[in-house]
Amino acid sequence: MIGTILVLTIMLGVAAYQFLKGNIARATATILVVLFSSVIALGYFELLAGLLADYVTSVAPWAQLICFSLIFLLCFALFQTTVIALLKEPISLGDLVEKIGRPLCGLILGWLISGVVLTAASMAPIPNNYPYARFKDRNPDASKPAPVLLNADGFIVGWFNKVSQGSFKAIREPKSFALLHADFLNQTYLNRHALDKEVTLMTNSPAIVVPSKAATWPAPDGLVDKEGQPINSPAGQTPLLVRIGIKKAVRDAEKFTTSQLRIICKDKGPDSHTLGGAGFTVYPYGYMVGPKTVEKKRLNEVINVGGQSGEGNVCNIDFLFFVPSHRVPVLAAFKLNNAVRLSPPVSADQSPSVIAFITGGSSQKVEPPTPAPQEQSREGAAEQAGREPDLMDVTRGLVADPTILQN
Repeated sequence: MIGTILVLTIMLGVAAYQFLKGNIARATATILVVLFSSVIALGYFELLAGLLADYVTSVAPWAQLICFSLIFLLCFALFQTTVIALLKEPISLGDLVEKIGRPLCGLILGWLISGVVLTAASMAPIPNNYPYARFKDRNPDASKPAPVLLNADGFIVGWFNKVSQGSFKAIREPKSFALLHADFLNQTYLNRHALDKEVTLMTNSPAIVVPSKAATWPAPDGLVDKEGQPINSPAGQTPLLVRIGIKKAVRDAEKFTTSQLRIICKDKGPDSHTLGGAGFTVYPYGYMVGPKTVEKKRLNEVINVGGQSGEGNVCNIDFLFFVPSHRVPVLAAFKLNNAVRLSPPVSADQSPSVIAFITGGSSQKVEPPTPAPQEQSREGAAEQAGREPDLMDVTRGLVADPTILQN
Protein backbone atom coordinates (compact mmCIF):
# COMPACT_ATOMS: atom_id res chain seq x y z
CA MET A 1 0.00 0.00 0.00
CA ILE A 2 2.79 2.44 0.87
CA GLY A 3 4.50 1.73 -2.44
CA THR A 4 1.30 2.37 -4.41
CA ILE A 5 0.65 5.62 -2.57
CA LEU A 6 4.25 6.70 -3.17
CA VAL A 7 4.04 6.03 -6.92
CA LEU A 8 0.71 7.84 -7.28
CA THR A 9 1.82 10.81 -5.16
CA ILE A 10 5.04 11.35 -7.11
CA MET A 11 3.35 10.90 -10.49
CA LEU A 12 0.49 13.30 -9.74
CA GLY A 13 2.78 15.83 -8.07
CA VAL A 14 5.21 15.95 -10.99
CA ALA A 15 2.33 16.04 -13.50
CA ALA A 16 0.78 19.00 -11.68
CA TYR A 17 4.10 20.86 -11.61
CA GLN A 18 4.69 20.27 -15.31
CA PHE A 19 1.17 21.43 -16.17
CA LEU A 20 1.57 24.67 -14.21
CA LYS A 21 5.20 25.60 -14.79
CA GLY A 22 6.84 23.17 -17.18
CA ASN A 23 7.11 22.70 -20.91
CA ILE A 24 7.31 19.63 -23.11
CA ALA A 25 10.88 20.19 -24.31
CA ARG A 26 12.39 20.52 -20.84
CA ALA A 27 10.23 17.68 -19.44
CA THR A 28 11.40 15.35 -22.23
CA ALA A 29 15.02 16.27 -21.54
CA THR A 30 14.49 15.60 -17.82
CA ILE A 31 13.10 12.14 -18.61
CA LEU A 32 16.35 11.35 -20.42
CA VAL A 33 18.33 12.78 -17.50
CA VAL A 34 16.58 10.43 -15.06
CA LEU A 35 17.24 7.43 -17.32
CA PHE A 36 20.94 8.26 -17.77
CA SER A 37 21.42 9.04 -14.08
CA SER A 38 19.83 5.73 -13.06
CA VAL A 39 22.18 3.85 -15.39
CA ILE A 40 25.24 5.45 -13.84
CA ALA A 41 23.94 4.93 -10.29
CA LEU A 42 23.21 1.23 -10.85
CA GLY A 43 26.52 0.77 -12.62
CA TYR A 44 28.73 2.16 -9.85
CA PHE A 45 26.84 2.09 -6.54
CA GLU A 46 28.23 -1.31 -5.56
CA LEU A 47 31.85 -0.30 -6.13
CA LEU A 48 31.46 2.88 -4.08
CA ALA A 49 29.46 1.05 -1.38
CA GLY A 50 32.31 -1.43 -0.92
CA LEU A 51 34.77 1.39 -0.36
CA LEU A 52 32.43 3.18 2.04
CA ALA A 53 31.79 0.01 4.07
CA ASP A 54 35.53 -0.62 4.37
CA TYR A 55 36.26 2.83 5.79
CA VAL A 56 33.06 3.43 7.80
CA THR A 57 31.91 0.04 9.05
CA SER A 58 29.08 1.52 11.11
CA VAL A 59 27.16 2.48 7.95
CA ALA A 60 27.84 -0.78 6.09
CA PRO A 61 24.17 -1.92 6.11
CA TRP A 62 23.15 1.42 4.57
CA ALA A 63 26.13 1.74 2.23
CA GLN A 64 24.39 0.60 -0.95
CA LEU A 65 21.37 2.85 -0.38
CA ILE A 66 23.59 5.85 0.41
CA CYS A 67 25.88 5.35 -2.57
CA PHE A 68 23.10 4.68 -5.07
CA SER A 69 21.20 7.78 -3.93
CA LEU A 70 24.33 9.95 -3.87
CA ILE A 71 25.46 8.97 -7.37
CA PHE A 72 21.98 9.44 -8.81
CA LEU A 73 21.50 12.87 -7.23
CA LEU A 74 24.92 14.12 -8.31
CA CYS A 75 24.40 12.94 -11.89
CA PHE A 76 20.86 14.29 -11.98
CA ALA A 77 22.00 17.70 -10.71
CA LEU A 78 24.86 17.88 -13.22
CA PHE A 79 22.78 16.81 -16.23
CA GLN A 80 19.76 18.90 -15.27
CA THR A 81 21.92 22.00 -14.86
CA THR A 82 23.21 21.40 -18.37
CA VAL A 83 19.65 21.02 -19.69
CA ILE A 84 18.56 24.29 -18.08
CA ALA A 85 21.59 26.06 -19.52
CA LEU A 86 20.87 24.74 -23.02
CA LEU A 87 17.14 25.43 -22.88
CA LYS A 88 17.16 28.95 -21.48
CA GLU A 89 14.60 30.10 -23.97
CA PRO A 90 11.28 28.21 -23.63
CA ILE A 91 10.27 26.09 -26.62
CA SER A 92 6.52 26.10 -27.18
CA LEU A 93 4.75 23.59 -29.42
CA GLY A 94 1.46 25.43 -29.29
CA ASP A 95 -0.99 26.12 -26.49
CA LEU A 96 -3.16 23.02 -26.98
CA VAL A 97 -0.21 20.66 -27.44
CA GLU A 98 1.50 22.08 -24.36
CA LYS A 99 -1.60 21.76 -22.18
CA ILE A 100 -2.02 18.10 -23.12
CA GLY A 101 1.65 17.15 -23.39
CA ARG A 102 2.99 18.74 -20.21
CA PRO A 103 0.95 16.63 -17.74
CA LEU A 104 1.53 13.49 -19.83
CA CYS A 105 5.28 14.07 -19.71
CA GLY A 106 4.90 14.78 -16.01
CA LEU A 107 3.21 11.44 -15.42
CA ILE A 108 6.01 9.60 -17.23
CA LEU A 109 8.68 11.58 -15.39
CA GLY A 110 6.99 10.97 -12.03
CA TRP A 111 6.73 7.25 -12.81
CA LEU A 112 10.46 7.07 -13.51
CA ILE A 113 11.35 9.06 -10.40
CA SER A 114 9.16 6.81 -8.23
CA GLY A 115 10.95 3.80 -9.73
CA VAL A 116 14.31 5.23 -8.73
CA VAL A 117 13.06 5.95 -5.19
CA LEU A 118 11.65 2.42 -4.80
CA THR A 119 14.84 0.85 -6.18
CA ALA A 120 16.88 2.76 -3.62
CA ALA A 121 14.48 1.78 -0.82
CA SER A 122 14.83 -1.90 -1.70
CA MET A 123 18.51 -1.73 -0.66
CA ALA A 124 17.74 -0.35 2.81
CA PRO A 125 17.99 -2.58 5.93
CA ILE A 126 14.28 -2.21 6.73
CA PRO A 127 11.51 -4.81 7.18
CA ASN A 128 10.73 -6.65 3.94
CA ASN A 129 7.15 -5.29 3.79
CA TYR A 130 8.45 -1.77 3.15
CA PRO A 131 8.06 0.14 0.93
CA TYR A 132 5.78 -2.64 -0.32
CA ALA A 133 5.36 -6.37 0.25
CA ARG A 134 6.93 -7.96 -2.83
CA PHE A 135 6.65 -11.45 -1.32
CA LYS A 136 4.48 -13.10 1.30
CA ASP A 137 5.92 -12.82 4.77
CA ARG A 138 5.15 -16.34 6.03
CA ASN A 139 6.10 -18.47 3.04
CA PRO A 140 7.71 -16.38 0.27
CA ASP A 141 7.79 -17.86 -3.23
CA ALA A 142 10.59 -16.50 -5.43
CA SER A 143 8.61 -17.34 -8.57
CA LYS A 144 5.63 -15.21 -7.54
CA PRO A 145 6.71 -11.61 -6.86
CA ALA A 146 3.99 -8.98 -6.41
CA PRO A 147 5.27 -5.85 -8.20
CA VAL A 148 4.27 -2.35 -7.14
CA LEU A 149 1.79 -0.28 -9.13
CA LEU A 150 2.90 0.01 -12.80
CA ASN A 151 6.09 -1.88 -11.88
CA ALA A 152 7.99 1.41 -11.62
CA ASP A 153 11.12 -0.01 -9.98
CA GLY A 154 11.04 -3.04 -12.28
CA PHE A 155 11.31 -0.73 -15.29
CA ILE A 156 14.33 1.12 -13.89
CA VAL A 157 16.21 -2.11 -13.16
CA GLY A 158 15.07 -3.72 -16.42
CA TRP A 159 16.23 -0.69 -18.38
CA PHE A 160 19.71 -0.98 -16.87
CA ASN A 161 19.73 -4.76 -17.48
CA LYS A 162 19.25 -4.14 -21.19
CA VAL A 163 22.00 -1.52 -21.24
CA SER A 164 24.48 -3.62 -19.27
CA GLN A 165 24.09 -6.64 -21.57
CA GLY A 166 25.47 -4.78 -24.56
CA SER A 167 27.53 -1.98 -23.04
CA PHE A 168 29.87 -1.26 -20.13
CA LYS A 169 31.89 -4.36 -20.92
CA ALA A 170 35.12 -5.09 -19.08
CA ILE A 171 38.34 -5.02 -21.12
CA ARG A 172 39.04 -8.72 -20.69
CA GLU A 173 35.60 -10.20 -20.22
CA PRO A 174 32.06 -8.83 -20.47
CA LYS A 175 30.20 -8.51 -17.19
CA SER A 176 26.48 -7.95 -17.14
CA PHE A 177 24.40 -6.61 -14.27
CA ALA A 178 21.58 -8.80 -15.63
CA LEU A 179 23.74 -11.82 -14.81
CA LEU A 180 25.67 -10.79 -11.71
CA HIS A 181 22.45 -9.47 -10.14
CA ALA A 182 19.80 -11.47 -11.94
CA ASP A 183 16.31 -10.66 -10.61
CA PHE A 184 17.84 -7.80 -8.63
CA LEU A 185 14.64 -6.59 -6.93
CA ASN A 186 13.67 -10.13 -5.93
CA GLN A 187 17.15 -10.54 -4.52
CA THR A 188 17.06 -7.38 -2.42
CA TYR A 189 13.57 -8.05 -1.00
CA LEU A 190 14.17 -11.74 -0.27
CA ASN A 191 17.46 -10.80 1.37
CA ARG A 192 15.54 -8.89 4.07
CA HIS A 193 13.17 -11.64 5.22
CA ALA A 194 14.90 -12.35 8.53
CA LEU A 195 16.23 -8.99 9.68
CA ASP A 196 14.33 -9.38 12.94
CA LYS A 197 16.31 -12.59 13.63
CA GLU A 198 19.73 -10.91 13.56
CA VAL A 199 20.47 -11.98 9.99
CA THR A 200 22.71 -9.47 8.20
CA LEU A 201 22.14 -8.26 4.64
CA MET A 202 25.81 -8.50 3.65
CA THR A 203 29.17 -9.63 4.98
CA ASN A 204 32.23 -7.55 5.82
CA SER A 205 34.53 -9.93 3.91
CA PRO A 206 34.19 -12.75 1.35
CA ALA A 207 32.14 -15.44 3.06
CA ILE A 208 31.66 -18.37 0.66
CA VAL A 209 33.88 -20.79 -1.26
CA VAL A 210 33.14 -23.58 -3.70
CA PRO A 211 35.28 -26.45 -4.98
CA SER A 212 37.30 -25.66 -8.08
CA LYS A 213 36.10 -28.98 -9.51
CA ALA A 214 32.99 -31.02 -8.84
CA ALA A 215 31.13 -28.13 -7.19
CA THR A 216 27.95 -29.13 -9.02
CA TRP A 217 26.74 -32.61 -9.87
CA PRO A 218 23.50 -34.52 -10.58
CA ALA A 219 21.50 -35.43 -7.51
CA PRO A 220 21.20 -39.19 -6.90
CA ASP A 221 18.01 -40.99 -7.81
CA GLY A 222 15.47 -41.74 -5.12
CA LEU A 223 15.66 -38.51 -3.11
CA VAL A 224 13.41 -38.42 -0.06
CA ASP A 225 12.60 -35.87 2.63
CA LYS A 226 13.19 -36.41 6.35
CA GLU A 227 9.82 -38.16 6.64
CA GLY A 228 10.76 -40.61 3.90
CA GLN A 229 8.44 -39.12 1.29
CA PRO A 230 9.84 -39.11 -2.26
CA ILE A 231 10.94 -35.80 -3.76
CA ASN A 232 9.91 -35.45 -7.39
CA SER A 233 11.53 -33.00 -9.78
CA PRO A 234 9.22 -30.41 -11.36
CA ALA A 235 8.61 -30.90 -15.07
CA GLY A 236 11.46 -29.64 -17.22
CA GLN A 237 13.86 -29.25 -14.30
CA THR A 238 16.94 -31.21 -13.28
CA PRO A 239 17.89 -31.84 -9.62
CA LEU A 240 21.46 -30.70 -8.98
CA LEU A 241 23.57 -30.66 -5.84
CA VAL A 242 25.81 -27.65 -5.30
CA ARG A 243 28.48 -27.62 -2.60
CA ILE A 244 28.82 -24.21 -0.99
CA GLY A 245 31.20 -23.59 1.88
CA ILE A 246 30.42 -20.96 4.52
CA LYS A 247 33.53 -19.51 6.15
CA LYS A 248 33.31 -20.00 9.91
CA ALA A 249 35.55 -16.99 10.63
CA VAL A 250 33.10 -14.55 8.99
CA ARG A 251 30.61 -13.84 11.74
CA ASP A 252 28.21 -12.03 9.40
CA ALA A 253 27.78 -15.33 7.56
CA GLU A 254 26.85 -17.50 10.56
CA LYS A 255 23.13 -16.88 10.18
CA PHE A 256 21.40 -16.78 6.84
CA THR A 257 18.21 -17.81 5.09
CA THR A 258 17.95 -19.85 1.92
CA SER A 259 16.52 -16.72 0.32
CA GLN A 260 19.99 -15.19 0.79
CA LEU A 261 21.71 -18.04 -1.04
CA ARG A 262 21.16 -18.70 -4.73
CA ILE A 263 22.74 -19.92 -7.92
CA ILE A 264 22.58 -17.97 -11.17
CA CYS A 265 22.16 -19.92 -14.38
CA LYS A 266 22.55 -19.18 -18.08
CA ASP A 267 21.15 -20.81 -21.17
CA LYS A 268 23.35 -23.63 -22.40
CA GLY A 269 25.48 -22.59 -25.35
CA PRO A 270 28.93 -21.44 -26.46
CA ASP A 271 28.86 -18.37 -24.18
CA SER A 272 27.45 -20.11 -21.11
CA HIS A 273 30.84 -19.83 -19.36
CA THR A 274 31.01 -16.02 -19.69
CA LEU A 275 29.67 -13.34 -17.36
CA GLY A 276 27.78 -11.51 -20.10
CA GLY A 277 24.14 -11.73 -21.08
CA ALA A 278 21.19 -12.39 -18.79
CA GLY A 279 20.91 -14.77 -15.86
CA PHE A 280 18.18 -16.81 -14.18
CA THR A 281 18.11 -17.16 -10.40
CA VAL A 282 17.37 -20.46 -8.64
CA TYR A 283 16.94 -20.75 -4.87
CA PRO A 284 17.64 -23.96 -2.93
CA TYR A 285 14.95 -26.50 -2.18
CA GLY A 286 16.89 -27.64 0.89
CA TYR A 287 20.15 -29.33 1.86
CA MET A 288 21.39 -32.90 2.23
CA VAL A 289 21.25 -34.58 5.63
CA GLY A 290 21.98 -38.10 4.34
CA PRO A 291 23.07 -39.93 1.17
CA LYS A 292 19.62 -39.39 -0.38
CA THR A 293 17.79 -37.49 2.34
CA VAL A 294 16.96 -33.80 1.97
CA GLU A 295 15.81 -31.34 4.61
CA LYS A 296 13.46 -28.90 2.90
CA LYS A 297 13.71 -25.25 3.94
CA ARG A 298 11.34 -22.37 3.34
CA LEU A 299 13.01 -19.28 1.94
CA ASN A 300 12.61 -17.34 5.20
CA GLU A 301 13.90 -20.08 7.54
CA VAL A 302 17.17 -19.29 9.29
CA ILE A 303 20.18 -21.60 9.06
CA ASN A 304 22.86 -21.19 11.73
CA VAL A 305 26.35 -22.57 11.09
CA GLY A 306 27.91 -20.77 14.05
CA GLY A 307 27.92 -23.82 16.29
CA GLN A 308 29.26 -26.28 13.73
CA SER A 309 32.16 -28.38 14.93
CA GLY A 310 34.72 -30.30 12.92
CA GLU A 311 38.01 -29.59 11.23
CA GLY A 312 38.69 -26.77 8.83
CA ASN A 313 37.62 -23.17 8.57
CA VAL A 314 34.71 -23.83 6.21
CA CYS A 315 31.34 -25.44 6.80
CA ASN A 316 30.48 -27.23 3.56
CA ILE A 317 26.81 -27.78 2.77
CA ASP A 318 25.35 -29.64 -0.21
CA PHE A 319 22.26 -27.75 -1.35
CA LEU A 320 19.63 -29.18 -3.66
CA PHE A 321 18.50 -27.00 -6.57
CA PHE A 322 16.00 -27.70 -9.31
CA VAL A 323 17.53 -26.15 -12.43
CA PRO A 324 15.70 -25.78 -15.76
CA SER A 325 17.05 -28.45 -18.10
CA HIS A 326 18.11 -25.93 -20.76
CA ARG A 327 20.20 -23.90 -18.31
CA VAL A 328 23.52 -24.40 -16.53
CA PRO A 329 24.73 -22.86 -13.21
CA VAL A 330 27.54 -20.32 -13.56
CA LEU A 331 27.55 -18.46 -10.22
CA ALA A 332 26.82 -19.05 -6.56
CA ALA A 333 25.72 -15.89 -4.74
CA PHE A 334 25.30 -15.19 -1.04
CA LYS A 335 23.63 -12.23 0.63
CA LEU A 336 24.16 -8.91 -1.17
CA ASN A 337 27.89 -8.88 -1.80
CA ASN A 338 29.23 -12.41 -2.37
CA ALA A 339 29.52 -14.21 -5.69
CA VAL A 340 31.83 -17.02 -6.82
CA ARG A 341 32.06 -18.83 -10.13
CA LEU A 342 30.90 -22.41 -10.48
CA SER A 343 32.68 -24.93 -12.64
CA PRO A 344 30.50 -26.87 -15.11
CA PRO A 345 28.52 -29.75 -13.55
CA VAL A 346 30.38 -33.06 -13.52
CA SER A 347 28.84 -36.35 -14.55
CA ALA A 348 27.32 -38.76 -12.04
CA ASP A 349 30.39 -41.02 -12.00
CA GLN A 350 32.60 -38.08 -11.02
CA SER A 351 30.38 -36.68 -8.29
CA PRO A 352 31.81 -36.37 -4.75
CA SER A 353 30.52 -37.95 -1.58
CA VAL A 354 27.47 -36.23 -0.14
CA ILE A 355 28.08 -34.09 2.93
CA ALA A 356 25.39 -34.46 5.58
CA PHE A 357 24.75 -31.14 7.27
CA ILE A 358 23.17 -31.49 10.71
CA THR A 359 22.23 -28.27 12.48
CA GLY A 360 24.08 -27.94 15.77
CA GLY A 361 26.44 -30.80 14.91
CA SER A 362 29.08 -31.21 12.27
CA SER A 363 29.10 -31.71 8.54
CA GLN A 364 30.35 -35.14 7.57
CA LYS A 365 30.87 -36.89 4.28
CA VAL A 366 28.52 -39.78 3.73
CA GLU A 367 30.33 -42.66 2.07
CA PRO A 368 28.42 -44.98 -0.25
CA PRO A 369 27.55 -48.36 1.28
CA THR A 370 30.07 -51.18 0.90
CA PRO A 371 28.99 -53.45 -1.95
CA ALA A 372 27.89 -56.98 -1.20
CA PRO A 373 30.43 -59.79 -1.90
CA GLN A 374 28.71 -60.67 -5.17
CA GLU A 375 28.88 -57.05 -6.30
CA GLN A 376 32.55 -56.86 -5.30
CA SER A 377 33.29 -59.93 -7.37
CA ARG A 378 31.49 -58.42 -10.36
CA GLU A 379 33.56 -55.22 -10.01
CA GLY A 380 36.76 -57.25 -9.78
CA ALA A 381 35.82 -59.22 -12.85
CA ALA A 382 35.12 -56.03 -14.71
CA GLU A 383 38.55 -54.67 -13.84
CA GLN A 384 40.24 -57.92 -14.91
CA ALA A 385 38.38 -57.76 -18.21
CA GLY A 386 39.83 -54.30 -18.84
CA ARG A 387 36.53 -52.46 -18.28
CA GLU A 388 35.87 -49.71 -15.73
CA PRO A 389 33.70 -50.98 -12.83
CA ASP A 390 30.28 -49.48 -12.22
CA LEU A 391 30.59 -46.49 -9.89
CA MET A 392 28.17 -45.20 -7.31
CA ASP A 393 26.48 -41.83 -7.82
CA VAL A 394 28.54 -40.26 -5.05
CA THR A 395 32.35 -40.31 -4.85
CA ARG A 396 34.99 -38.08 -3.31
CA GLY A 397 35.74 -34.63 -4.71
CA LEU A 398 38.50 -32.06 -4.43
CA VAL A 399 37.91 -28.74 -2.63
CA ALA A 400 39.85 -25.60 -3.51
CA ASP A 401 39.38 -21.88 -3.12
CA PRO A 402 37.42 -20.24 -5.95
CA THR A 403 37.95 -16.89 -7.62
CA ILE A 404 35.93 -14.20 -5.85
CA LEU A 405 34.11 -11.98 -8.31
CA GLN A 406 34.74 -8.30 -7.91
CA ASN A 407 31.86 -6.34 -9.46
